[in-house]
Amino acid sequence: MKTFKEYLTESKKEFVYRIKTIHPMDDSDIERIENHLAKYEVKSVQAPKKLMLQSAPYDFPQARGYEVHVIEFVTQRPASAYQIQTEISSLLGLSDGAMKVRSNMEPLEQQEMAQTDAEPEGSILEDGDYNDAEKINGEDYYGDKYNTKFVQELLAMRKDGEEK
Repeated sequence: MKTFKEYLTESKKEFVYRIKTIHPMDDSDIERIENHLAKYEVKSVQAPKKLMLQSAPYDFPQARGYEVHVIEFVTQRPASAYQIQTEISSLLGLSDGAMKVRSNMEPLEQQEMAQTDAEPEGSILEDGDYNDAEKINGEDYYGDKYNTKFVQELLAMRKDGEEK
């Protein structure tokens, strides 16, 4: 039979959050965020990643032409994503529309993750052999045989034009 301590260690959960911002982060900002998140028993904080430039980012539709920076972190204590968002935005002095914090359990975040994971393996554009293209005979469109056939057709058309 398991002891109470074993049950407690097995029941520890991890909570994953993503900070998305249109404000570029430097090392001092990340350090301030890590120090602030210590109260949630943060396990790891990833370095910020830049997302692909979009005309209207999903989380920031009003911010056109901005790069979105994402920092993912894991905590051992649950917290409201909105609570973390307000704390960090006031810590960094960001406006309300410049940052979003989402948990990986939120439906919008799960939908976004599913869309990025649903990309097909091996795009058609990556196919260097053009396997989907129909097979054609190149001699029908270029080369010596084509040129002689073309000249013969031109001569035949010329003859028909002179006869009329």
